[in-house]
Amino acid sequence: MMRTFLTLCAIGLIAVSVRAQKATDFDKNANGKLEPTELEIYFIHRNSATHRKYDKDRDGKLSPAEVNALQADVARPTSADAVAWRDIQSGSEAPAVKDVVAKFPDISPKPVTSFDKLWGMQIRRSLKDVDPFWEEKLSDPADYTKAWSKVSGANFSFERNLRDDTDAWTALGVIARPFVFPGVGSSFFVPSIEFDRFEHHGDPLKERDLLIFRAGFDIGLPGIPQSTNSEGVQVIAGNRLRLNAAHKTTSGFETKIWAGEVEWETSVGPLGKFTPLKGIPLYWNPRAFLRSEFGTRSDHRQGLSEDEKDFFRNGPVVSLQFAPHFNNDWDDRLLASVEYAYLRSAKADSDVRNFVARLEWNLDTRGHLKLAIEFRNGALTLEDRNAKSLKAALGVAF
Repeated sequence: MMRTFLTLCAIGLIAVSVRAQKATDFDKNANGKLEPTELEIYFIHRNSATHRKYDKDRDGKLSPAEVNALQADVARPTSADAVAWRDIQSGSEAPAVKDVVAKFPDISPKPVTSFDKLWGMQIRRSLKDVDPFWEEKLSDPADYTKAWSKVSGANFSFERNLRDDTDAWTALGVIARPFVFPGVGSSFFVPSIEFDRFEHHGDPLKERDLLIFRAGFDIGLPGIPQSTNSEGVQVIAGNRLRLNAAHKTTSGFETKIWAGEVEWETSVGPLGKFTPLKGIPLYWNPRAFLRSEFGTRSDHRQGLSEDEKDFFRNGPVVSLQFAPHFNNDWDDRLLASVEYAYLRSAKADSDVRNFVARLEWNLDTRGHLKLAIEFRNGALTLEDRNAKSLKAALGVAF
Protein backbone atom coordinates (compact mmCIF):
# COMPACT_ATOMS: atom_id res chain seq x y z
CA MET A 1 0.00 0.00 0.00
CA MET A 2 2.73 2.43 0.96
CA ARG A 3 4.58 1.77 -2.31
CA THR A 4 1.38 2.33 -4.32
CA PHE A 5 0.72 5.53 -2.39
CA LEU A 6 4.23 6.86 -3.05
CA THR A 7 3.94 6.01 -6.74
CA LEU A 8 0.62 7.87 -6.99
CA CYS A 9 2.11 10.85 -5.17
CA ALA A 10 5.06 10.92 -7.56
CA ILE A 11 2.74 10.73 -10.57
CA GLY A 12 0.61 13.48 -9.09
CA LEU A 13 3.60 15.78 -8.56
CA ILE A 14 4.78 15.15 -12.10
CA ALA A 15 1.29 15.80 -13.41
CA VAL A 16 1.28 19.19 -11.64
CA SER A 17 4.64 20.00 -13.22
CA VAL A 18 3.37 18.93 -16.63
CA ARG A 19 0.25 21.10 -16.30
CA ALA A 20 2.48 24.07 -15.61
CA GLN A 21 4.55 23.39 -18.69
CA LYS A 22 2.86 21.58 -21.60
CA ALA A 23 -0.61 20.53 -20.49
CA THR A 24 -2.20 21.61 -23.75
CA ASP A 25 0.02 19.19 -25.69
CA PHE A 26 -1.02 16.03 -23.85
CA ASP A 27 -4.37 16.93 -22.26
CA LYS A 28 -6.53 15.31 -24.93
CA ASN A 29 -9.88 15.82 -23.15
CA ALA A 30 -9.01 19.40 -22.13
CA ASN A 31 -10.05 18.85 -18.51
CA GLY A 32 -7.06 20.71 -17.14
CA LYS A 33 -5.21 17.62 -15.86
CA LEU A 34 -3.46 14.57 -17.25
CA GLU A 35 -5.22 11.24 -16.90
CA PRO A 36 -3.03 8.12 -16.36
CA THR A 37 -3.02 7.25 -20.08
CA GLU A 38 -2.15 10.85 -20.99
CA LEU A 39 0.64 10.82 -18.42
CA GLU A 40 2.06 7.64 -19.97
CA ILE A 41 2.24 9.36 -23.36
CA TYR A 42 3.94 12.37 -21.79
CA PHE A 43 6.68 10.14 -20.35
CA ILE A 44 7.05 8.34 -23.66
CA HIS A 45 7.69 11.63 -25.45
CA ARG A 46 9.96 12.94 -22.73
CA ASN A 47 12.19 9.86 -22.79
CA SER A 48 12.06 8.84 -26.45
CA ALA A 49 13.59 11.04 -29.12
CA THR A 50 11.95 8.79 -31.73
CA HIS A 51 8.41 9.53 -30.47
CA ARG A 52 9.12 13.22 -30.04
CA LYS A 53 10.04 13.39 -33.71
CA TYR A 54 7.64 10.94 -35.37
CA ASP A 55 4.56 10.57 -33.13
CA LYS A 56 2.83 13.60 -34.60
CA ASP A 57 -0.65 12.84 -33.18
CA ARG A 58 0.78 12.25 -29.69
CA ASP A 59 -1.01 8.96 -29.08
CA GLY A 60 2.12 7.19 -27.81
CA LYS A 61 2.21 4.83 -30.81
CA LEU A 62 3.82 4.96 -34.22
CA SER A 63 1.20 4.60 -36.91
CA PRO A 64 2.13 2.99 -40.27
CA ALA A 65 2.58 6.44 -41.78
CA GLU A 66 4.82 7.52 -38.89
CA VAL A 67 6.88 4.33 -39.15
CA ASN A 68 7.31 5.01 -42.87
CA ALA A 69 8.63 8.46 -42.06
CA LEU A 70 11.09 6.93 -39.60
CA GLN A 71 12.23 4.33 -42.15
CA ALA A 72 12.88 7.05 -44.70
CA ASP A 73 15.21 8.77 -42.24
CA VAL A 74 17.14 5.90 -40.72
CA ALA A 75 16.52 3.06 -43.21
CA ARG A 76 15.65 0.38 -40.68
CA PRO A 77 12.61 -1.93 -40.73
CA THR A 78 11.00 -0.80 -37.48
CA SER A 79 11.53 1.35 -34.46
CA ALA A 80 12.91 -0.18 -31.29
CA ASP A 81 10.73 2.28 -29.36
CA ALA A 82 7.64 1.05 -31.22
CA VAL A 83 8.38 -2.53 -30.19
CA ALA A 84 8.88 -1.44 -26.59
CA TRP A 85 5.59 0.46 -26.72
CA ARG A 86 3.72 -2.68 -27.72
CA ASP A 87 5.22 -4.41 -24.68
CA ILE A 88 3.89 -1.69 -22.40
CA GLN A 89 0.52 -1.42 -24.11
CA SER A 90 -0.17 -5.13 -23.64
CA GLY A 91 -0.38 -4.67 -19.86
CA SER A 92 -3.75 -4.06 -18.23
CA GLU A 93 -2.39 -1.60 -15.66
CA ALA A 94 -0.69 1.74 -16.22
CA PRO A 95 3.11 1.26 -16.06
CA ALA A 96 5.20 2.73 -13.30
CA VAL A 97 7.31 5.78 -14.11
CA LYS A 98 10.57 3.82 -13.80
CA ASP A 99 9.27 1.17 -16.21
CA VAL A 100 8.46 3.77 -18.85
CA VAL A 101 11.87 5.41 -18.43
CA ALA A 102 13.57 2.00 -18.73
CA LYS A 103 11.63 1.17 -21.90
CA PHE A 104 12.33 4.52 -23.53
CA PRO A 105 15.84 5.70 -22.58
CA ASP A 106 16.88 9.12 -23.78
CA ILE A 107 19.69 8.41 -26.27
CA SER A 108 20.06 11.96 -27.54
CA PRO A 109 23.69 13.22 -27.42
CA LYS A 110 24.68 15.19 -24.35
CA PRO A 111 25.50 18.86 -24.99
CA VAL A 112 29.18 19.73 -25.16
CA THR A 113 30.13 21.58 -21.97
CA SER A 114 32.85 24.11 -21.23
CA PHE A 115 34.66 21.37 -19.32
CA ASP A 116 34.70 19.21 -22.47
CA LYS A 117 36.12 22.09 -24.51
CA LEU A 118 38.95 22.78 -22.00
CA TRP A 119 39.69 26.18 -23.59
CA GLY A 120 40.59 24.46 -26.86
CA MET A 121 43.47 22.45 -25.33
CA GLN A 122 43.83 18.79 -26.23
CA ILE A 123 45.31 16.11 -23.95
CA ARG A 124 46.28 13.11 -26.05
CA ARG A 125 48.64 10.14 -26.20
CA SER A 126 50.95 11.72 -28.79
CA LEU A 127 51.13 14.63 -31.20
CA LYS A 128 49.76 12.37 -33.97
CA ASP A 129 46.51 12.07 -31.99
CA VAL A 130 45.93 15.84 -31.88
CA ASP A 131 43.03 16.83 -34.15
CA PRO A 132 43.37 20.39 -35.52
CA PHE A 133 39.69 20.45 -36.51
CA TRP A 134 38.39 19.45 -33.09
CA GLU A 135 36.49 22.75 -32.85
CA GLU A 136 34.13 21.50 -35.56
CA LYS A 137 33.29 18.40 -33.52
CA LEU A 138 32.80 20.49 -30.38
CA SER A 139 29.94 22.29 -32.12
CA ASP A 140 28.13 19.03 -32.93
CA PRO A 141 27.34 16.79 -29.91
CA ALA A 142 26.66 13.74 -32.12
CA ASP A 143 30.00 13.98 -33.94
CA TYR A 144 31.78 14.75 -30.68
CA THR A 145 30.34 11.69 -28.92
CA LYS A 146 31.16 9.42 -31.85
CA ALA A 147 34.74 10.70 -32.12
CA TRP A 148 35.64 10.06 -28.48
CA SER A 149 35.93 6.28 -28.92
CA LYS A 150 38.73 6.95 -31.42
CA VAL A 151 40.84 9.30 -29.27
CA SER A 152 43.94 7.97 -27.48
CA GLY A 153 44.46 9.55 -24.08
CA ALA A 154 47.57 10.39 -22.06
CA ASN A 155 48.78 7.62 -19.71
CA PHE A 156 49.04 7.84 -15.93
CA SER A 157 49.84 4.80 -13.78
CA PHE A 158 51.23 3.76 -10.40
CA GLU A 159 52.76 0.39 -9.51
CA ARG A 160 53.67 -0.95 -6.10
CA ASN A 161 55.92 -4.04 -5.88
CA LEU A 162 55.28 -5.52 -2.43
CA ARG A 163 57.94 -8.22 -2.80
CA ASP A 164 60.80 -5.81 -3.53
CA ASP A 165 59.28 -2.89 -1.60
CA THR A 166 59.60 -0.58 -4.61
CA ASP A 167 57.16 1.59 -6.51
CA ALA A 168 57.01 3.18 -9.94
CA TRP A 169 54.80 5.74 -11.62
CA THR A 170 54.35 6.81 -15.22
CA ALA A 171 53.12 9.95 -16.99
CA LEU A 172 53.10 9.86 -20.79
CA GLY A 173 51.28 12.15 -23.21
CA VAL A 174 51.04 15.54 -24.87
CA ILE A 175 49.14 18.78 -24.23
CA ALA A 176 48.51 20.85 -27.35
CA ARG A 177 46.50 23.91 -28.42
CA PRO A 178 45.92 24.11 -32.20
CA PHE A 179 45.14 27.47 -33.84
CA VAL A 180 43.58 26.96 -37.26
CA PHE A 181 44.20 29.51 -40.01
CA PRO A 182 40.96 30.06 -41.96
CA GLY A 183 41.07 29.99 -45.74
CA VAL A 184 44.70 28.92 -46.21
CA GLY A 185 44.53 25.24 -47.06
CA SER A 186 43.33 24.03 -43.65
CA SER A 187 46.68 24.83 -42.07
CA PHE A 188 47.24 25.52 -38.40
CA PHE A 189 49.82 26.47 -35.78
CA VAL A 190 50.17 24.22 -32.75
CA PRO A 191 52.31 24.77 -29.64
CA SER A 192 52.57 21.66 -27.46
CA ILE A 193 54.28 20.06 -24.47
CA GLU A 194 55.12 16.36 -24.54
CA PHE A 195 56.00 14.52 -21.33
CA ASP A 196 57.36 11.01 -20.76
CA ARG A 197 58.22 10.38 -17.14
CA PHE A 198 58.85 6.95 -15.61
CA GLU A 199 60.20 7.02 -12.08
CA HIS A 200 61.28 3.71 -10.57
CA HIS A 201 62.12 3.77 -6.88
CA GLY A 202 64.41 0.77 -6.92
CA ASP A 203 66.18 0.74 -10.30
CA PRO A 204 67.16 4.25 -11.50
CA LEU A 205 68.57 2.82 -14.76
CA LYS A 206 65.01 2.11 -15.93
CA GLU A 207 63.82 5.67 -15.39
CA ARG A 208 62.74 8.06 -18.15
CA ASP A 209 62.48 11.81 -17.81
CA LEU A 210 61.64 13.65 -21.04
CA LEU A 211 60.01 17.04 -21.50
CA ILE A 212 59.66 18.39 -25.05
CA PHE A 213 58.44 21.89 -25.88
CA ARG A 214 57.32 22.24 -29.51
CA ALA A 215 56.01 24.96 -31.78
CA GLY A 216 55.12 24.01 -35.32
CA PHE A 217 52.90 24.23 -38.34
CA ASP A 218 50.66 21.62 -39.95
CA ILE A 219 50.27 22.70 -43.57
CA GLY A 220 47.59 21.49 -45.96
CA LEU A 221 49.26 20.63 -49.29
CA PRO A 222 47.56 20.34 -52.70
CA GLY A 223 45.54 17.13 -52.95
CA ILE A 224 46.21 14.18 -55.25
CA PRO A 225 43.33 13.40 -57.67
CA GLN A 226 42.10 9.82 -57.39
CA SER A 227 39.28 7.89 -59.02
CA THR A 228 35.75 9.21 -59.53
CA ASN A 229 33.15 7.72 -57.19
CA SER A 230 29.71 6.34 -58.11
CA GLU A 231 28.14 9.80 -57.88
CA GLY A 232 30.58 11.26 -60.40
CA VAL A 233 32.54 13.23 -57.78
CA GLN A 234 36.32 13.38 -58.11
CA VAL A 235 37.98 11.90 -55.00
CA ILE A 236 40.96 13.95 -53.81
CA ALA A 237 43.60 12.54 -51.44
CA GLY A 238 44.76 15.06 -48.87
CA ASN A 239 48.41 15.66 -48.02
CA ARG A 240 49.83 17.31 -44.94
CA LEU A 241 53.29 18.61 -44.09
CA ARG A 242 54.24 19.06 -40.44
CA LEU A 243 57.16 21.22 -39.39
CA ASN A 244 58.19 21.42 -35.72
CA ALA A 245 60.90 23.21 -33.79
CA ALA A 246 61.53 21.39 -30.51
CA HIS A 247 63.45 21.89 -27.28
CA LYS A 248 63.99 18.67 -25.39
CA THR A 249 64.99 18.65 -21.74
CA THR A 250 64.07 16.98 -18.44
CA SER A 251 61.59 17.90 -15.72
CA GLY A 252 64.47 19.61 -13.91
CA PHE A 253 65.80 21.27 -17.12
CA GLU A 254 69.18 19.55 -16.71
CA THR A 255 69.76 18.88 -20.44
CA LYS A 256 69.37 20.94 -23.63
CA ILE A 257 68.62 19.34 -27.00
CA TRP A 258 67.45 21.53 -29.88
CA ALA A 259 65.73 19.63 -32.66
CA GLY A 260 63.68 19.93 -35.81
CA GLU A 261 61.03 17.52 -37.12
CA VAL A 262 59.59 17.17 -40.63
CA GLU A 263 56.71 14.80 -41.33
CA TRP A 264 54.60 14.15 -44.41
CA GLU A 265 51.30 12.23 -44.37
CA THR A 266 48.92 11.36 -47.20
CA SER A 267 45.37 9.99 -47.35
CA VAL A 268 45.69 8.14 -50.64
CA GLY A 269 43.31 5.17 -50.83
CA PRO A 270 42.23 3.93 -47.39
CA LEU A 271 44.93 5.89 -45.53
CA GLY A 272 43.94 8.42 -42.90
CA LYS A 273 40.27 7.56 -42.33
CA PHE A 274 38.16 4.95 -40.54
CA THR A 275 36.47 2.65 -43.07
CA PRO A 276 34.56 -0.63 -42.53
CA LEU A 277 36.14 -3.94 -43.49
CA LYS A 278 33.90 -5.97 -45.79
CA GLY A 279 32.28 -8.94 -44.09
CA ILE A 280 33.85 -8.11 -40.71
CA PRO A 281 32.24 -5.94 -37.99
CA LEU A 282 35.37 -3.82 -37.75
CA TYR A 283 36.48 -0.34 -38.76
CA TRP A 284 40.15 0.24 -39.55
CA ASN A 285 42.27 3.34 -39.99
CA PRO A 286 45.74 2.86 -41.53
CA ARG A 287 48.14 5.81 -41.55
CA ALA A 288 51.59 6.23 -43.11
CA PHE A 289 54.20 8.94 -42.52
CA LEU A 290 57.63 9.86 -43.82
CA ARG A 291 59.55 11.37 -40.92
CA SER A 292 62.87 13.17 -40.52
CA GLU A 293 64.34 14.37 -37.24
CA PHE A 294 67.58 16.17 -36.58
CA GLY A 295 69.12 17.96 -33.64
CA THR A 296 72.06 18.79 -31.43
CA ARG A 297 72.76 18.80 -27.73
CA SER A 298 74.21 22.07 -26.49
CA ASP A 299 75.17 21.19 -22.91
CA HIS A 300 78.12 19.11 -21.60
CA ARG A 301 79.27 18.27 -25.12
CA GLN A 302 82.81 17.51 -24.02
CA GLY A 303 81.65 14.33 -22.29
CA LEU A 304 79.38 13.08 -25.09
CA SER A 305 79.95 10.65 -27.94
CA GLU A 306 79.50 11.82 -31.53
CA ASP A 307 76.10 10.06 -31.67
CA GLU A 308 74.95 11.92 -28.55
CA LYS A 309 76.12 15.33 -29.74
CA ASP A 310 74.27 15.46 -33.06
CA PHE A 311 71.77 13.26 -34.89
CA PHE A 312 69.92 13.08 -38.20
CA ARG A 313 67.44 10.28 -38.85
CA ASN A 314 64.66 9.65 -41.38
CA GLY A 315 62.37 6.82 -42.41
CA PRO A 316 58.78 5.51 -42.44
CA VAL A 317 56.24 5.37 -39.63
CA VAL A 318 53.09 3.25 -40.02
CA SER A 319 50.15 2.93 -37.66
CA LEU A 320 46.88 1.01 -37.65
CA GLN A 321 43.78 1.54 -35.53
CA PHE A 322 40.85 -0.86 -35.13
CA ALA A 323 37.38 -0.07 -33.78
CA PRO A 324 34.69 -2.82 -33.64
CA HIS A 325 31.06 -2.08 -34.54
CA PHE A 326 28.77 -4.87 -33.33
CA ASN A 327 26.06 -2.26 -32.61
CA ASN A 328 26.43 -2.83 -28.88
CA ASP A 329 27.25 -0.33 -26.18
CA TRP A 330 30.57 -1.97 -25.25
CA ASP A 331 32.13 -1.84 -28.71
CA ASP A 332 31.60 1.92 -28.94
CA ARG A 333 34.09 2.19 -26.08
CA LEU A 334 36.90 0.04 -27.50
CA LEU A 335 39.94 1.06 -29.58
CA ALA A 336 43.03 -0.98 -30.49
CA SER A 337 46.11 0.43 -32.21
CA VAL A 338 49.63 -0.57 -33.25
CA GLU A 339 52.48 1.60 -34.54
CA TYR A 340 55.93 0.83 -35.93
CA ALA A 341 58.73 3.23 -36.86
CA TYR A 342 62.10 2.66 -38.45
CA LEU A 343 64.36 5.70 -38.76
CA ARG A 344 67.74 5.22 -40.42
CA SER A 345 70.51 7.39 -39.06
CA ALA A 346 73.18 9.26 -40.98
CA LYS A 347 75.43 7.49 -38.48
CA ALA A 348 75.03 3.78 -39.13
CA ASP A 349 75.23 2.71 -35.49
CA SER A 350 72.33 4.83 -34.23
CA ASP A 351 69.30 3.64 -36.25
CA VAL A 352 66.11 3.57 -34.19
CA ARG A 353 63.13 1.21 -34.19
CA ASN A 354 60.00 1.64 -32.17
CA PHE A 355 56.90 -0.53 -31.68
CA VAL A 356 53.80 0.40 -29.66
CA ALA A 357 50.64 -1.69 -29.16
CA ARG A 358 47.72 -0.21 -27.24
CA LEU A 359 44.21 -1.20 -26.14
CA GLU A 360 41.78 1.34 -24.67
CA TRP A 361 38.36 1.15 -23.08
CA ASN A 362 36.26 4.20 -22.20
CA LEU A 363 35.33 4.23 -18.51
CA ASP A 364 32.84 7.12 -18.52
CA THR A 365 30.04 7.91 -20.94
CA ARG A 366 31.82 10.93 -22.37
CA GLY A 367 35.18 9.20 -22.73
CA HIS A 368 37.52 11.51 -20.83
CA LEU A 369 38.72 8.58 -18.70
CA LYS A 370 39.96 5.36 -20.28
CA LEU A 371 41.52 2.11 -19.18
CA ALA A 372 44.69 1.74 -21.26
CA ILE A 373 47.00 -1.26 -21.67
CA GLU A 374 50.14 -0.41 -23.62
CA PHE A 375 53.26 -2.31 -24.70
CA ARG A 376 56.29 -0.29 -25.81
CA ASN A 377 59.54 -1.57 -27.23
CA GLY A 378 61.91 0.85 -28.90
CA ALA A 379 63.55 4.24 -28.88
CA LEU A 380 62.40 7.22 -26.86
CA THR A 381 61.26 10.36 -28.64
CA LEU A 382 64.16 12.18 -30.36
CA GLU A 383 66.60 9.62 -28.89
CA ASP A 384 68.20 6.29 -29.78
CA ARG A 385 67.93 5.03 -26.20
CA ASN A 386 65.58 2.03 -26.00
CA ALA A 387 62.82 1.33 -23.49
CA LYS A 388 60.65 -1.76 -23.04
CA SER A 389 57.52 -1.77 -20.88
CA LEU A 390 54.03 -3.21 -20.43
CA LYS A 391 51.70 -1.00 -18.46
CA ALA A 392 48.05 -0.83 -17.40
CA ALA A 393 47.24 2.86 -16.92
CA LEU A 394 44.53 5.43 -16.60
CA GLY A 395 44.07 7.24 -19.89
CA VAL A 396 42.96 10.87 -19.82
CA ALA A 397 41.70 12.56 -23.00
CA PHE A 398 40.24 15.94 -23.91
